[in-house]
Amino acid sequence: MLSRHLNKIFFVSLFLFGVMTIFRDLADNDFGWHFRYGEYIVNNHQVLRDNTFSYIMPEYKWANSYWLSQLIMYVLIRYTGVIGFSLILDGVFTLATLKVFSGLSKDKLILSLGSLLFFPFVGWFSIATRPLLYSTLFMLLLVYVLLYREGYVKYLPLMFMLWANMHADFTLGLFVFGIYTAFKIYSMYKQKVLDYALLLYSSASVLVTLINPYGLRLWETLLKETHPYQFSLITEWMPFSLDTHPGSSFIAYTVLSGIFIASIVVNLVIQKKSGMWLVLAGSFFFLASLRSVYFSRVLIVVGILSFISLSTYLLNESKYLVRKNYIKPMKALGYYFVAALILISFQSFAVKLESINGMKSWRDKGYPVDAVNYIKQNPLSGNMFNNFNWGGYLIWQLPEYKTFIDGRMTSWREEDYSILEEYVNVTYYPDEYEGKFDRYVEAENIGWVIHKNGSKFATFLVEEKNWTTHYEDNSAIILVNPHFSNQTR
Repeated sequence: MLSRHLNKIFFVSLFLFGVMTIFRDLADNDFGWHFRYGEYIVNNHQVLRDNTFSYIMPEYKWANSYWLSQLIMYVLIRYTGVIGFSLILDGVFTLATLKVFSGLSKDKLILSLGSLLFFPFVGWFSIATRPLLYSTLFMLLLVYVLLYREGYVKYLPLMFMLWANMHADFTLGLFVFGIYTAFKIYSMYKQKVLDYALLLYSSASVLVTLINPYGLRLWETLLKETHPYQFSLITEWMPFSLDTHPGSSFIAYTVLSGIFIASIVVNLVIQKKSGMWLVLAGSFFFLASLRSVYFSRVLIVVGILSFISLSTYLLNESKYLVRKNYIKPMKALGYYFVAALILISFQSFAVKLESINGMKSWRDKGYPVDAVNYIKQNPLSGNMFNNFNWGGYLIWQLPEYKTFIDGRMTSWREEDYSILEEYVNVTYYPDEYEGKFDRYVEAENIGWVIHKNGSKFATFLVEEKNWTTHYEDNSAIILVNPHFSNQTR
């Protein structure tokens, strides 16, 4: 009886650690437009198909693969508040993850160690408040099924249908499933047998992704998003290096990736629990992560299960080499470990919990909170030219104004025209592209600019173009077009 109660306490403690570790505030570049898309669905009972948030490329048709995630986001925030939204999703994710982990190991030390390696790293990507949470969970479930629960492969088409309506990373899931299927078919071919059911389930998993509000256009949109230009500008698509990330993060990822790749390979050699398909998938995501930080999260998800399985195997084998009077203390380590994890994570959780309500976290991260409050009290006429990273925030806080650019538009292209390239040229090289900016000002009726104070672009407008400073603080500056009349609404 006591043992059962201790097991429950341990699981609850590990659950609390997971929730507190991945908990994040809402301050993210894309939160605002995700929220407004969800609001539109609730208010209009249909998905938003038109570009109503920007005055640039108004006719552009974008297939929004996040619509179901956005609906859940808006409904939860509306009825439970921002804290309820984050805690509910964190709780579901953590519970599902721990269920998967405990399906591979009952050893408390291994479960604690696996949680310590997994939750902080995926939390670093702020998955708690992003649709990325669903992709992380679905990828974990996919690898778990393919490695340890192959009888559940028949349910994967249902998961992919849901995944395709929640986040674009379902394509990475199909890639992993495709590698698995190819290796399985090759193995069966060598044995002169063929499992038509596997072919059916893998084919169905691809076809069901067409069951979405946009049909085939979803795939057309995703193909456009593979254009390399955006990968050199968006932080999480940049390489994981000491130049772009703190030394501790770089070292931690280097160690983790080494551990997980080794776990996948050793698991294959010793336990036969991972196939060559997983070695190939893990190697691909490792190499991809050298080019883009984004794929490091996928590698951790792909590798964590092999790590837990292998660690459990090695621990069980080591018990035969250890004296019996050492086994109980080894088991007790799991309880001490999780207690330490709770204490370590609680302080940071309390700080994050305090800042999630109100605008403190947004202000701390450099968003133009006070500048937006000024605009609300002193409305401006004409279209705004905004900082790219603030586009989502402005859609959320100033819905009556349309943006020049925001996070949805990184891959929007019409033939050779890319709005992201246009923005980068104008703001990074204002001297060289002065004429282009002037044409935008005239053609799009741009009356004011909101940008980072002290930026090269803002300084150029003040010193070379005689734009008037309407408002400024440490984060933002609002500049008014000197040739634009009637500056207030």
